[in-house]
Amino acid sequence: MVRIEGISKVYNTGLPDEMLAITDVSLEIGRGEMVVLKGPSGSGKTTLLGIIGCMVRPTQGKVVINDKDVVKLPERFLTQIRRKTFGFIFQHFNLIPGISVRENVCLPLYPTNIPHAVMKDRVQAVLKSLEIHHKINTEVTRLSGGEKQRVAIARALINDPEMLLADEPTAHLDSKLSEDLIVILRRLSAEGKTIIIASHDTIVYDKPYLNRIVEMRHGKVIDVVLREPLPAIQ
Repeated sequence: MVRIEGISKVYNTGLPDEMLAITDVSLEIGRGEMVVLKGPSGSGKTTLLGIIGCMVRPTQGKVVINDKDVVKLPERFLTQIRRKTFGFIFQHFNLIPGISVRENVCLPLYPTNIPHAVMKDRVQAVLKSLEIHHKINTEVTRLSGGEKQRVAIARALINDPEMLLADEPTAHLDSKLSEDLIVILRRLSAEGKTIIIASHDTIVYDKPYLNRIVEMRHGKVIDVVLREPLPAIQ
């Protein structure tokens, strides 16, 4: 589903603060896999996640998504690919204060031509699947951290993407809520979603059901651990 070849990323090229974030990274991730990009802050894992999700253009190399090299595509085509292929779960939730759970989850649907009735049914279904539907009309600043994370996941799922990309999703959760989040992501993986998580949290990467752990240091992949995952959750 995703193949990256010889990817490098340089920020601020030619300036005094030029920074090489990613160096000659190659990686292949299959459909339905659950993968963790593991490494400390500054290792390049968030940049790599952004490149995979077509949010960051690499300085050199190829990014092949569903057999299409996306690196040189115009931004309007990348927008379409992002909307159809990826759901993003951000470290700080990125929920919009002052509006309800329903309105936050609906945001990715507004650029589409989906009828309002279909939109309403879809929001209710995804919130119910995450056991947060009873908060549908609640203003998001009144939610707990765990509830906010579930709303963020619902928003990422609302366009039924093939792949979920999560950047440090447990950074602002306690250990219990972090475990709950990983159970949710595991279930989504068992349902066929490809899950890629950037994290340095042992609660995330120390799991027997991950397909692979990609360890990064100083912008390079230094190790890839392949695993046979446990049977899917029943």
